[in-house]
Amino acid sequence: MRSLSFSFNGQLLLSGSDDKQLKVFQVADRKFLFSIQAHQNWIRSCQFSPDTRLIASGSEDRTVKLWDFSSRQMINS
Repeated sequence: MRSLSFSFNGQLLLSGSDDKQLKVFQVADRKFLFSIQAHQNWIRSCQFSPDTRLIASGSEDRTVKLWDFSSRQMINS
């Protein structure tokens, strides 16, 4: 794991790691929710938007990507 970020309401935890994936967990019951195959190299940083609708991620592959939380689809890179 290279990066961790809590949602602003503290209910979700986001991780980015060497396996090039973003992973989302529900904090209260320690439940894994989903992962996104996000990058071509390890993830340096990840963050929720204040309303938790978006996820931003930056990688050693020299890209920054924006993801829609609900659909898990990339919005922009």
